[in-house]
Amino acid sequence: MPALITVSVAGSERSVAADTTAADLFGDDKAVVVARVNGQLRDLAHVLAEGDVVEPVTVDSPDGLAVLRHSAAHVLAQAV
Repeated sequence: MPALITVSVAGSERSVAADTTAADLFGDDKAVVVARVNGQLRDLAHVLAEGDVVEPVTVDSPDGLAVLRHSAAHVLAQAV
C-alpha cells in the first residue's frame, strides 16, 4: 500500500498517495491551468507534500490568464 499524505484542497483536507501531483487533483477540470500550492503558483506536474494547501487556478482568473499568455508566448517563440 502506498504511503499517504494529507493535503488541503480548496478548503477541505484529503488523504492522497505520496506521489500525487496537482494534475491528479484537478485533471478532470480542463479550466484549471495551474495550482496555487502554499500561496505560490505551481505547474500541474508539481508533486505535493504533506500539509500542502492546494487551490485550483482557472483560466478565467487573472493568474490563470497570465499563465496562459506566458505559455502561448513560448509556443509562438518556438514557431518563429
